[in-house]
Amino acid sequence: MLEELKNDSSLTIKILKEESNQNKLLLERIEELNLLNAEQKVGNFLLKESLQNNEKRSSFNLSIKKSTIASYLKIKPETLSRIFDKFKKRNKIDIKNLEISLKEKDSLCEYCNSSISQNCKNNKANFCQQKF
Repeated sequence: MLEELKNDSSLTIKILKEESNQNKLLLERIEELNLLNAEQKVGNFLLKESLQNNEKRSSFNLSIKKSTIASYLKIKPETLSRIFDKFKKRNKIDIKNLEISLKEKDSLCEYCNSSISQNCKNNKANFCQQKF
């Protein structure tokens, strides 16, 4: 493997880019866990899920159980439930079991950050706050 890396600079560059991307993702995850409050964590998570599932539709299914989401976000399950209720009262989302429906296409945009915006088709829209 070392010989291949010495002889093929393009392979070395590809490996370094992949490692760099992985480090960036890990740093973003650490920042999310340490700097965001519970509501921001949930909004951020739902926004990512909506983009991964199908951003053309206004609804998507959560890929994991709510208790697992709470654990992943380092919040208590009851806190997650309260935040879901708050989002419903603010008319941002509807929830039925594991199906989330966004009330408006920009319902969760306030929880966006620059890395999410790069993967969003709405990043050029007038309502996007993360324009480049």
